[in-house]
Amino acid sequence: MTYWTSHRYSEKVIDSIDKVIDRVKKENKLEKIKIIGFSGGGTVAALLAARRDDIDLLITVAGNLDPDYHCRLYGITPLWGSLNPSELPNKLKHIKQVHFVGGKDQIVPRSVAESYREKISPLPGFLEIVEIKTCSHHDGWHESWGDISRKYL
Repeated sequence: MTYWTSHRYSEKVIDSIDKVIDRVKKENKLEKIKIIGFSGGGTVAALLAARRDDIDLLITVAGNLDPDYHCRLYGITPLWGSLNPSELPNKLKHIKQVHFVGGKDQIVPRSVAESYREKISPLPGFLEIVEIKTCSHHDGWHESWGDISRKYL
């Protein structure tokens, strides 16, 4: 239960996923990788990008890039056992990033991505926030993915 609540983005969680990526990268003889995450997976993707030196591109879709801001926004209990990518500016500001936000998303609104951008102060041209007006948190992404992947992948 702890890993679903307060520790969902803990060092232990991120480290285990990092090891899987190392194995897949080695097995496929990859030098650089693109990492994509949806919702809380966007948080995980950003935390992984902060610790790796082989990330070519970080993409999030409805990603919770600033969990502390998100908790304050909704008045919910902070994720006290979790890491927060917005607190790692020196590790993330130089990584090419595209963050897709839904214009109708009431779960992770655009302001979460804006808070993240403000906190990490990315290098010019390294971070783009793209709003897809027709998408909510869960709906519309499937229909938009073809256009997104053609343009950004």
